[in-house]
Amino acid sequence: MRSRASRGFTLIELMATLALTSLIVASVLPVTVSLSRSQALAQRMSDTASRITSLRRLLALDLSNAEKYKPAGQGLVVATHAALKPDTLALQHLDATVRYEVRRIGTTGWLVRVQESALGGKLVERVCSGVRAIQIVPVGPTQPADPDGWVLMPQAMTVHVDFEAANAAPAEFRVQRRWPS
Repeated sequence: MRSRASRGFTLIELMATLALTSLIVASVLPVTVSLSRSQALAQRMSDTASRITSLRRLLALDLSNAEKYKPAGQGLVVATHAALKPDTLALQHLDATVRYEVRRIGTTGWLVRVQESALGGKLVERVCSGVRAIQIVPVGPTQPADPDGWVLMPQAMTVHVDFEAANAAPAEFRVQRRWPS
């Protein structure tokens, strides 16, 4: 006759082990899901911060060297004295007209930068996704617009960028004009 040790586990023992394992898994699962969501949120916030930093650098380059601007739909047009060389994106001190416009690409609003300069051709680049609108808010007194809608660039301005996401805070940052020095 076989001894109890060689027969294995009883059905009751297996069910008790299965129930205990299920309880452990059920208690660990919410923690795992929460950590996963936190990591995804941190990644999105990092991506957003990176996009805003790149956007801020490019806008500061164009606006700090600008002579005048005019609103255009959900974007703006800037007459600037700094152009990006199309093949290397190196800064060139040449007159350029730069349009920042919001374009729908698929279901997402993209802020697109379109540069025309003496370097020839158009330089078109996607700057930032998820943008609804961009505007300049002058700090201090401003000159009235000329008949074509151009406004002399103020010495200081706040750039306001609205994003499409309902829970996304708008980005605001100040730019000081460098031109003329």
